[in-house]
Amino acid sequence: MLERPSIVLGRDIPQQSADIVVANILAGTLIGLQPQLATHTRPGGNIILSGILAELAEAVSQAFTGAFHMQPPKQLDDWVLLESRRRQQ
Repeated sequence: MLERPSIVLGRDIPQQSADIVVANILAGTLIGLQPQLATHTRPGGNIILSGILAELAEAVSQAFTGAFHMQPPKQLDDWVLLESRRRQQ
């Protein structure tokens, strides 16, 4: 049986990792939180990053490339969504 998903705020993040992490925050904040987001995404797990202005998407992608296999960005108007899978390390 699947567990019920939970939603947590940044200050309430438990000390565990998850199969899927979703972050809808501005680019600068995503870049700054990269180490924590990577820690909370299980190896082989997925992360979905959104709320990214198109002109900043490459910078966010580069910040996450070391820990994640980045997929091509998806764009709608001026906004971009990035999906990736955590490297197994």
